[in-house]
Amino acid sequence: MRFTKQLVYGGLFVVVVGLILWAIIGSIYNPTPTCTDGRRNQGETDTDCGGPCVPCELRTLKPLQVQSKKVFKVQDGYGYAFEIVNPNGEWAASKVAYQIALKDSFGKNLQTLNGETFVYAGELKYIVEPYTQGNFQQIASIDVQFGQPEWRAQNEFDKPEVDVQNIRTTKENNQVVVTGSLVNSLAVTYKNPKVIAIVFNNSGSIIGASETQFDDIKGLETKQFNISFSKELGIYTPNLQPDVQFTATLKQGDTGPDVTKLQQALLEFGFIQRDPTGFYDIITADAVSSLQANNGIAPSGEFNDETRLFINSLLQSQVDQPSQQQLDTSVDTSKTRVFVEIKR
Repeated sequence: MRFTKQLVYGGLFVVVVGLILWAIIGSIYNPTPTCTDGRRNQGETDTDCGGPCVPCELRTLKPLQVQSKKVFKVQDGYGYAFEIVNPNGEWAASKVAYQIALKDSFGKNLQTLNGETFVYAGELKYIVEPYTQGNFQQIASIDVQFGQPEWRAQNEFDKPEVDVQNIRTTKENNQVVVTGSLVNSLAVTYKNPKVIAIVFNNSGSIIGASETQFDDIKGLETKQFNISFSKELGIYTPNLQPDVQFTATLKQGDTGPDVTKLQQALLEFGFIQRDPTGFYDIITADAVSSLQANNGIAPSGEFNDETRLFINSLLQSQVDQPSQQQLDTSVDTSKTRVFVEIKR
């Protein structure tokens, strides 16, 4: 009897141990399917993607790219702007963290800044910081790194149909101002739309960035925006022209405002010693002859085409040309870019 019990207990022990070993071996050789087991074993479209796993397209997405980056001086500090593009036309980065490292000429980190943004499918956008207090002179370079984006299909995170129109860059009260219209083409209200303006100098370098934000923009609504910049910036005016340019020939006996302007020019250049009268008399003709003789033009006393072109060149040379520093800090109004940022 005792032997029989021992035999039964021993058999049960062997069965239990066998079941445990079978479970262990089974878990090793037949593990529960996952999306990271390197197998196509649970209805995936491909190995570890599709079906219950992430879409296979995510494995071939291209990373966000930094197209350009710039640090610019703002009063007693600096601002920065960098341009990023999402090269994936059907996938949006609904959330992505970024880190900016500002470095000196030796590559040493001066400041590290962290932020978060989003980029619609195929979108090119700017990330800007209009002003940060610090020593602009120490900054030699800017480095931008992205974290892993949270990707969403374009139809799940599509870009709102809100646009900027009628953009103008002017100088008002000694300050550069960008104005325009924010236009919502859909019957949908969007919260917290932000309008970002970036200005460039004649060389195409970013010299300033600023922004404004609204509480909302209602469906089919148009709002006006006004974005101001640092007073250190000026307006670049290409093809500067003198106040006076002569377009017609003149001769003795002529009268009118063109004669008055000619006599004023002759007075400024020292060829006549009286105030303008508006009448092309013998004194004016003699003054024109003197100007011609002194500058290699046959003296005729008539304000002919050769003399007209010569005096126009003299007037042009008197125009104050901007210095390189002025050009570097003057806004070329033809290059202003304005963007609207709205998150779904």
